[in-house]
Amino acid sequence: MCKAILFLIMIMKYFKLVLFNIIIIVLASNIYADDYYAGTEGLSGEELVNALHNIIDDHIYYSYQQAGEYVFIMNEEDGYLTCVYSGEQTPMPDPINFQYFNREHTWPQSYFEEGEIAVKKSDMHHLYPTNPDVNNLRANLPFGDVFNVWWTSIYDSTCKHGTNINNEECFEPRDIHKGDAARALFYFGIRYYMELPEVKGWEQEVLKEWHNDDPPDSNEIYRNEQVYTLQENRNPLIDHPEFADLIDFEDFTNAISINNFYDNTLYLYQNYPNPFNPTTTVSFSVAQMSSFVNLEIYNIKGQKIKTFRIQHYEIQTLNQVIWDGKDENGKQVPSGVYLYRLSTNNFQSNIQKMLLMQ
Repeated sequence: MCKAILFLIMIMKYFKLVLFNIIIIVLASNIYADDYYAGTEGLSGEELVNALHNIIDDHIYYSYQQAGEYVFIMNEEDGYLTCVYSGEQTPMPDPINFQYFNREHTWPQSYFEEGEIAVKKSDMHHLYPTNPDVNNLRANLPFGDVFNVWWTSIYDSTCKHGTNINNEECFEPRDIHKGDAARALFYFGIRYYMELPEVKGWEQEVLKEWHNDDPPDSNEIYRNEQVYTLQENRNPLIDHPEFADLIDFEDFTNAISINNFYDNTLYLYQNYPNPFNPTTTVSFSVAQMSSFVNLEIYNIKGQKIKTFRIQHYEIQTLNQVIWDGKDENGKQVPSGVYLYRLSTNNFQSNIQKMLLMQ
């Protein structure tokens, strides 16, 4: 099956929308096996890092050339490649070459520790296409919020180079890639046991803010599936964004209390699996008892299609609701993007997105 899926990915630049459905259907039973993240329940800190590392370790390795070609194919859209940092576009090279666009390592190569250097260099979970000039401008700088601007992309003004509020030189990718970049770094740290201080100037607080402000969208979720078909490992922070709050990426040994984590008034997690078929699980936590707790699901037009009135739940712990893709009348809803939100008598959560694939 792997060879067949690899063939599909290689020709996806011509049939991307159709192949998306095919890949999801063919691989759904493997990608979303309930036991993929088995053993991570209730863990935090170093225990969670170790559990996730053991799950995503020893992935299938490709040469740097092969990995670069696959990354270009994954990121091609309508015959063009887009620099993930600046937003500049260039025609997809045919045959694939790296003359006009580079393979950018989100975790800079110069900060690779000894061991598995070739594997790190070719790990597609942190490889993206970039314009060479912008790539050189970023170099091995840490990511950060630019306060004093030295350079701004003419294609997307949210991409900047300069210094942060502490007058430290840093690079800021465009807004649409900030969360993707943060999750690529978090993945890399877990996969290779490398903490953020390995690169001077990285601020965990900024990266986690990017992670929360720019949650995984359909393109990032789709890309995670494609890398999985090739490397046979996943980015846990895309599947379970809540893991980021349970890990100190500056010091993996720092204990994070699950109880303290759930002290937030209201927290709604990304559903899993996502995309899903036929069911998906939505997890949430509440800090105090409420007269009601409702999980509301809307279609992309903003029309409410389903309300779960949750009668039995526990405070300051993880609660779960399973949705089978049916509306209030028990009718199956069509494939597409759906929105969901948690509400109590005093608070409303952030809105999350899910994708149903029939």
